[in-house]
Amino acid sequence: MNKVLEIPCISVTQPIGTFYIACVPARLLLEKVRIERRGLTDAERQNVQRRLNASRTNEIAEYTERPNATFPTSIIVAADGMNLHFNPIKSTLVVGKEIERYEENGGEQTFEPLGDDDPLGLVIDGQHRIEGLRKAGQTKGEGVLNQFSLPVVFMFDMTLEDMAEVFRTINSKQRPVDPSLIIDLFGLSRKRSPRKTCHSLAIGFNDTEGSPLFHGLKMLGQRQKDSEFLSQGSFAKYVLPMISRNPDDDELLLMQGTNPQPDSKAPLRDFFLGEQDDLVSRILWNYLSAAKSVFKLEWETEPKDHLLRKTVGFSALMKVFAFICPKMLDDGDVSEDAFRSFFERAASGLGKGAFANSRYASSESEAGRMARAILSAATLK
Repeated sequence: MNKVLEIPCISVTQPIGTFYIACVPARLLLEKVRIERRGLTDAERQNVQRRLNASRTNEIAEYTERPNATFPTSIIVAADGMNLHFNPIKSTLVVGKEIERYEENGGEQTFEPLGDDDPLGLVIDGQHRIEGLRKAGQTKGEGVLNQFSLPVVFMFDMTLEDMAEVFRTINSKQRPVDPSLIIDLFGLSRKRSPRKTCHSLAIGFNDTEGSPLFHGLKMLGQRQKDSEFLSQGSFAKYVLPMISRNPDDDELLLMQGTNPQPDSKAPLRDFFLGEQDDLVSRILWNYLSAAKSVFKLEWETEPKDHLLRKTVGFSALMKVFAFICPKMLDDGDVSEDAFRSFFERAASGLGKGAFANSRYASSESEAGRMARAILSAATLK
């Protein structure tokens, strides 16, 4: 740095003390903060930061290319009081080293620019955002950094114990948002995307009388009726691969006005790309209605004693669908009768009690085992 900087800030007082929120250019932050990660050596045990997750860093670097990329939550930094100073008169943070005060200037603070190795402080939270931006600058050009300024909380006079407590609080008290709510919020989007289509499908299947999943989905992940057995998020999780195996890329392309590419491994993708969501719905409706009619005992009469109307069962059914649907589309018959014929063969081969609770555990590997059993029983190779 070749000059002293002043950054406007807001002071915030809470029981832990007073800290300062500022908007900092990404380039400055990358250059002037340190990240020290905890490890097994004596020196590393004095650090609080976790190991870097390369996959997460790469995801963030890719995310910076999105036209709506945003990092609205604050980076938390334990400020170095030698190199960063709060000016209460101007409500600014001064980036610079304080020079000794002399009588001739009335005791007023004067500063000199920081050296290359003088940090603003240690990162307590936000290292993956910082490293993701750093990688984006390295791989996509320094210009990408000019698009971002970041909200930063600077906390002064932090001991190692203080830093550890803040890190623990941030990372242990947060609770992930229910996937059902995430999917439901796509209903507010005006832009087309695979997840918005899954949201619309969930609404249609759950709310339409005669649907094989009528009042069967826990919308927003909350059970309102005894008949609800599958969360909205789980429905979307297993239906989404039928139209998109990379929904983030598809969403970006659609946002940019570019058509995503076909994918033969997503059996209903061509209908999605053709904006024929009604056909996506109809084919899934036919398939699930056929399963419901053939396995009536497991689906309707005694659902609590069987796994078919549970998350593991729905997962298995969608794995089977992904396998048989391409051939049935090639044959030109995806009617309910065609799917029913398949399930009747499967039911004959499986015998009674094939989906009893005692037969499978509730896991993805068990859902795969159940799917293979259905396919094998139907003698579909």
